[in-house]
Amino acid sequence: MKALPQSVEIFLDGKLQPTKNIDIINSSMTAGGLRPGNYRLKIAAEGYSEWGKNVEVHSGLSTEFWNVVLVPGNLQMKEMASQNVQKFFPSPFGKKTAYVEKAEQGISLRVTDFRKNETSQILSLDNAVFSKNKFDNLEWNFEEELLLVPVFRNNQNDF
Repeated sequence: MKALPQSVEIFLDGKLQPTKNIDIINSSMTAGGLRPGNYRLKIAAEGYSEWGKNVEVHSGLSTEFWNVVLVPGNLQMKEMASQNVQKFFPSPFGKKTAYVEKAEQGISLRVTDFRKNETSQILSLDNAVFSKNKFDNLEWNFEEELLLVPVFRNNQNDF
């Protein structure tokens, strides 16, 4: 599991998991030694809202959770003007958000930069839709400057 912020507490069925049971490799956290069964997973950090999910653990298999983002508890809500938003994707450090909108002839991709308080359209594709694979995500690079956008156009998957 990768989480933002990176320093979090992990709870299983309401019990805080000791740090000795958590391995951190490449900013990913792994909880080992779990018996097969159903668990209530909760991720928490001071000053942030909690994230939770019911999970099923199977013997010999890993269950992964990507892009676990905790929202700051004192977050000021700001309404963003947009139409026909299909999906949105926060950047790795939360400085930007990209969102896909259904356009008249295809799709458009907009990015809001929260530091500059600006929104700009960075891509418009006719006769295209965001990837039909429910597991596909838009991917940010580490500097939050480049995007890889999976789309379906001309009867095939593309980027």
